[in-house]
Amino acid sequence: MDTGTDFGWGHYLGPASGVSLLARVHKRLHLTTHASFNFTFGDAPLPDYDPTPSVMISLEEMTMGSMKKNEDASARRSVLWMVFAMAKEHQSPEPITMSDDRRFSSILYFLAADFQLSKKRGVVSLASVQARLCYLVDLECGRRTFWSAYCLDNHLSITLGRPRIFHDDDIDQDFPSGVDDDELFTQQPVLRNSHVYSTMLAPVAYFKLYRIMSIVLRDLYSIHPASIVRQYEFAERYSQVLREWRDDIPRFLDADSNGSTPLILIFQRQRDVLNLAYWHAMVLTHRPLLLRNFAKVQCGNHENTTHEPHIERSVRECLDAAMHIVDRMDDMFQSGLMFRSFWGTCYFGFSAAVVLYVYAIQQSFSSSVNTYQTYLDAAIRCQNQLSRITGSGSLVARYCAVLEELRVEALRRCFYGLLRTA
Repeated sequence: MDTGTDFGWGHYLGPASGVSLLARVHKRLHLTTHASFNFTFGDAPLPDYDPTPSVMISLEEMTMGSMKKNEDASARRSVLWMVFAMAKEHQSPEPITMSDDRRFSSILYFLAADFQLSKKRGVVSLASVQARLCYLVDLECGRRTFWSAYCLDNHLSITLGRPRIFHDDDIDQDFPSGVDDDELFTQQPVLRNSHVYSTMLAPVAYFKLYRIMSIVLRDLYSIHPASIVRQYEFAERYSQVLREWRDDIPRFLDADSNGSTPLILIFQRQRDVLNLAYWHAMVLTHRPLLLRNFAKVQCGNHENTTHEPHIERSVRECLDAAMHIVDRMDDMFQSGLMFRSFWGTCYFGFSAAVVLYVYAIQQSFSSSVNTYQTYLDAAIRCQNQLSRITGSGSLVARYCAVLEELRVEALRRCFYGLLRTA
């Protein structure tokens, strides 16, 4: 196909389209109906509708200074201003900067559309519905985009150890509404509650979790280290906040809820992501207290403080969260649901295995092998599974290199520990 083609199903295919082959087959077979499911690419056929004539008529009437149908004039003007706003925003192939005059013009057009829409009263018309849908979709997509970037920024900060771009004190963006995509195109979208299966409940919960995780990073991983007392105070506080978050997520997304197994794969994946991220947040919250004595491991000197009961409880919380991660990853590997493209899950497994190796090394000096053997075995299993999906030169390969050094050290320490107790 030399030019793009509109097939009337709501799909536009250009010459570089990945599914243009299907379109050529469609043409070769002389299929003229819209009934073929294969050629609608899995989507329900959309009704044929061309908004161009009605928009052009409204534009001509507005430029002439009058609208023929006064009862929906404000709604039709709102649609036109919305079209102008989007056209101004995208008329240049280059990104528009904040200082560009076109960005200011686009905002003015959008505000004009919002003003015209606020004047609409009385009977609902097609034009008013179109204008309100444009506004709602634009608002919802903006929220989803912002919070997705926010979560990615936090994850890259954790993974790569770099400063974050987004600062919580400067954020006033609301969370997405939790409305499913198909309901965005209804006049009055219905917000789902936690008892109804919806694909948007998990993303909203994920955004909220990363907002909590961001505060954990700020207070526990600052460039100015907190004292031990402050560390366990933060750990106590944020553990409670994380538990409250988990109590609020829908039961079908909670891996520990009885009878919560979803019926379709997307809910299973959402459940895994939420629970792995939750346990990783618990690891981040309690890990500083586990690592506080790591520098003293060489001489086997463990400090004894009056806060030891609090610290021991925090260490147990960290180990429990790490074991949840490696056990769930083991289930995913066994069931064929773990792929190398799950780079976030790979990092969660790496962090959990590091915690388990470090704990085994620490305990090898003063405890019996039964105290840490379970954790050591779990770490080795997780490392072996990650090594099966790693690619040469990938980030996961670097994870495995670090884990191999820790494995060798842990086994060496454990061997000497056994010799001392023999």
